[in-house]
Amino acid sequence: MKRVTARRKALAIASILGLVAIGGASALGNPNGDMPMIISIREIMGSCVVAFLIGLVFGFLPARNAAHLDPVDALSRE
Repeated sequence: MKRVTARRKALAIASILGLVAIGGASALGNPNGDMPMIISIREIMGSCVVAFLIGLVFGFLPARNAAHLDPVDALSRE
């Protein structure tokens, strides 16, 4: 049996809260339920590209900064 880490628990909780928030926002925006929600493949691909670019930028910049540090100094800052 695998041990569930705190990171996985936080990810699961954030995912569930995100889905609940999306459901609540759509209910507030369309209280009667008479307007269908249409999501095209273009919007899905666009959101994936934006998420990829955000992950790339915020993953690359700290890694680049860490690469310029001395390993002993980097470990002593933790």
